[in-house]
Amino acid sequence: MLTLGLIYYLLSSFCSSFAFIFSSLLRLLPTNFYMYSNLGGWTVQMSQLHQSWQEGRKYIPPEMVEKFNQLNAMGFGFDVFLTRRGEQSWEDSFGLLLQYRQETGSCRVSHHYKADFHLGSWVAVQRKDYKLLVADKPSRLTHDRAQRLESIGFEWVARQRD
Repeated sequence: MLTLGLIYYLLSSFCSSFAFIFSSLLRLLPTNFYMYSNLGGWTVQMSQLHQSWQEGRKYIPPEMVEKFNQLNAMGFGFDVFLTRRGEQSWEDSFGLLLQYRQETGSCRVSHHYKADFHLGSWVAVQRKDYKLLVADKPSRLTHDRAQRLESIGFEWVARQRD
């Protein structure tokens, strides 16, 4: 079992290029993947703690700030959630939905779609945001995006597969 001390030792023992590659690989691990759950969970925890500290939402003791600085010097990436944020995230997910549609002929993505666990959730969020949009309530979905989804055959009401 990997402990925080062992992980820290491993990261600090190897050269900075290996640490950069290692931290990049850590960002690719899903946090619920059992074989790597401790390592992936630790990565997510460090990323969330660092983000809270950067945004001024959480006090971090000086020794933890020093650990952040050491990890940063080794090339550790604290931005494990970058692909889920902002405009690019919507475009990336839309591109994945286009690929899914090309492969299956449908935009009905299961919540348990194994090739991309987040795509099914993203589709569900689009449906939820669409309901808000048509009710003239605040929504992250714009009319332009709704039209783009409709143009590829997106169904706003989820239904069981035939």
